[in-house]
Amino acid sequence: MPGKSRHVGLPPAGRVEQAPRSQAWIGDMARVMAAVDVSDEATFHAAAAMLGLHPKAVQTTQEPSKPSAHASLSPRRAKTPSPSTSSGGLRQAGTPLEAPRPIPLLFPMGTELAVSRQWTQPPVATEPTPNRGPTPPHPYLPLFPPRSESAILRLLLSRVVHEGPIDVQRVLTAMAHGRHVAELPRLPVRTLRFGVQVLVDINEGTRLFARDQQQLLDRITAIAGAHACDVRYFAQNPLRSGRSAGWSWKPYTAPPSGTRVLIISDFGQNTVPRAEQAENRKVWQRAAALWHRADCLPVGLAPLSARQQPAWMRLLMPLLSWDRSTTASTAHARLR
Repeated sequence: MPGKSRHVGLPPAGRVEQAPRSQAWIGDMARVMAAVDVSDEATFHAAAAMLGLHPKAVQTTQEPSKPSAHASLSPRRAKTPSPSTSSGGLRQAGTPLEAPRPIPLLFPMGTELAVSRQWTQPPVATEPTPNRGPTPPHPYLPLFPPRSESAILRLLLSRVVHEGPIDVQRVLTAMAHGRHVAELPRLPVRTLRFGVQVLVDINEGTRLFARDQQQLLDRITAIAGAHACDVRYFAQNPLRSGRSAGWSWKPYTAPPSGTRVLIISDFGQNTVPRAEQAENRKVWQRAAALWHRADCLPVGLAPLSARQQPAWMRLLMPLLSWDRSTTASTAHARLR
């Protein structure tokens, strides 16, 4: 940061003689010289006299050949006279051009150094950002709560049978009332021995959940076992399905008696137009009647909230939301 000057003055080598005071200054004379292009000494004195300046007031007593080292001006480059320019009584055509005498300058007598700024906190070091490559994808999160996903699936896939330990309380109650006990009652337990059939809807409304469906199928196979899990695919109509591509699908037949049937679908809420909702409802009613006649317990799993689920579908089978709002206790209450 540059310093500030304390004292200024004329160079000691140059001594200025006293001259009569005038309202014009040397700066005015310099502007006249720049505007009129004074090139000879006679014109210079004439211009100074017109401004009221004494000729000796604008030059020093120092020899022109020995200018001061601190007060020297480079001579003004003379402009080439133009024949079309009028002299105005100040310049004659053909007169040799002479450089004006240098004007002494002011020079600083001393400087003060600027005080450096003192920061209260150290500067923050900037480090180059390392090249870490592409950002890895986010980990997959299931739609069910991760901690209760296994418990929810076991409730959905199992079936309740009265084959547990003897219900002692019921036996004592019957004996206390004097009733004959022909068969020992047993406590209810859940079992997977009847097998599971999974119907996966792959219509346009469920394509966004293709990865979730595959992850869910892997979990179901791990819980129920590959030998006891039958996976079939359909598109909006469960009465026509198959285990592979759509061209191989055939009319649907009910599984063996006692099989748990899990339907993963939106039940036409995202794809079926309003004009076709009545026909869509009849299709699901025929499918539900087929399952109940075969003593198969159907349960629906829909990626819909409770408000989006069709009310008529809840009358046909238990229906659960496939999202984080479903817990093991919620599934247990719906499957009673």
